Amino acid sequence: MKDDLSGFLFFLSGQGLYSEASQSGASQTLERSTFVKRAAGAFFMPLKHEFRGNPQFLGLLAMARAFVKLGYLKTVAQIEGYLELVSPLCLSEQQVRDFLSDVKAQAKIACPRLNPAISISEGRKRSSPGKKNVERQKKV
Repeated sequence: MKDDLSGFLFFLSGQGLYSEASQSGASQTLERSTFVKRAAGAFFMPLKHEFRGNPQFLGLLAMARAFVKLGYLKTVAQIEGYLELVSPLCLSEQQVRDFLSDVKAQAKIACPRLNPAISISEGRKRSSPGKKNVERQKKV
C-alpha cells in the first residue's frame, strides 16, 4: 500500500516536475506574482466554475494551481502539459478527453490575457519590438 501511495504521489507531482533555477530579483518576483493572479482569474476560476460538480477535475486543477503558486508551472502551456500528464491517473479515458478539451479551450481564451507574449501553439515567448532574441519556454 505504501509503495502504491508513493508512486501515486510521484505521478501526481508531475513525475519529478522541476523548474529552472528561479531568479530572486524583484522583477522575477513581480512577474510570477502577476502570472499567479492572472492565472487564477483568467484560467483557473472559469474552469473551477465549469467543473464545480466534479471533485476529480477540481482536484487536478487545485494541484496545477499549487504548482503555479510555487513557481513550478510558469506558462499556460506548462499548465496544460501537467494536466495532460496527470489526468489519466485518476480519470477514465472519456473523462480525460472531456477534461482536456475544456482545459485547452480555456487556455486559448486565457493565454492572451495572461501573457500576450506567450503563444500556446508554439509554446514560446515571442520577442517584442526592439528585442533581438526569442526565448524558448521549456515544456513539461
